[in-house]
Amino acid sequence: MASLVESLLSVETLMNVVVFVFIGLMIWLYFKEPTEDESE
Repeated sequence: MASLVESLLSVETLMNVVVFVFIGLMIWLYFKEPTEDESE
């Protein structure tokens, strides 16, 4: 039982970290990119 709970907790924590890093990266890229983008 303990191992099951630990594995679930680790997976949930891992997903939270991945989502947090992904959102942080997207925000960083958004602000890093020049506001005047004439690529279109």
